[in-house]
Amino acid sequence: MPVYRCAACGFVGEESSALAGSKLPCARCASGCTLFATPFYVERLVERYLAARRELDALKVALGNPAEESSPDSASTAAPTLLRLDDMHNSTQLATEAQHKPLSEWFRARQITVTHDLHGVDTTGFFDEAAREIGDHYGALAGLMDQIRFAYRREFTWLNVDLGQYDPVVRQNVLAFCRELYSQTLFARYSFKKQTQTLGLGIQPAQAVRAFFTGEWLEWYALTTLLALCLAHGREFSCARGSVITLQNAETRELDVTVLIAGRTLLVIECKTGEFRGEIEKYVKLRQSLRIDRTQFIICNPELTDEQADGLGAMYGLTFVNLPSLRTHLAVFI
Repeated sequence: MPVYRCAACGFVGEESSALAGSKLPCARCASGCTLFATPFYVERLVERYLAARRELDALKVALGNPAEESSPDSASTAAPTLLRLDDMHNSTQLATEAQHKPLSEWFRARQITVTHDLHGVDTTGFFDEAAREIGDHYGALAGLMDQIRFAYRREFTWLNVDLGQYDPVVRQNVLAFCRELYSQTLFARYSFKKQTQTLGLGIQPAQAVRAFFTGEWLEWYALTTLLALCLAHGREFSCARGSVITLQNAETRELDVTVLIAGRTLLVIECKTGEFRGEIEKYVKLRQSLRIDRTQFIICNPELTDEQADGLGAMYGLTFVNLPSLRTHLAVFI
């Protein structure tokens, strides 16, 4: 019988009239919850128990009290990280072979070849911070992001934004956001004409910035959302962005975001800011090739409504989320 745990109030319930992967309101507080197959959910609980045991064993060794031998499960392949939550947005600690090794071993154990882009998780630049601002305030910035993407498609070098249509508070937030990105060189120029309420932005031609605005910002947002949860709860992880895998049938696929939690649970997050409907079958087959649960293969699109996400999930055996539901879904694995 499928079960759920409410991320808002902690209530655990079961539901026999719905399928695993579907959503329903919590019986206690009515917050949206995702149903999980009971064996899958129990497996996650066991993982958390074993992770706690490993932490306890490590603490005993650190205190010089190895009276109890570590259990065989303590030899986890998860990557130990000294990264702190406060340092997450300014660190090279993730951009190493050692940090990626558990992910590589997970794929190798399934006869899948993987190549990682170590630079893809280097947070010493400004892309991750800018992505956080966009994702956290997407309601106010969605229109601006559409205009920026349009400017890149048309190869414009300058963009005029009419801020007269915005609420005064939103207008100030948009201006502050653009000034910050200009200081980080994500815009080549910045100007604001108060008389006409016109914001002028010089489009940055650098390829890395173009890639960021045309889609990679969502990858950074998804990655840092999951890593913040792991770091806040002391969960071990190995993460990558932009890894390329070669399946047993020689097909090659690029994965937007992959995170291996506690050496066991692989999460794949595909981030789509544009049209993605024609690619759904490709992702269905990829999930099957990876042999992971439907809840572990996530398609994130900021424009999806909750109803659309639920409907697509029921149709295709994948998990579809928007920005608000992304963190709620990921929290289940932490």
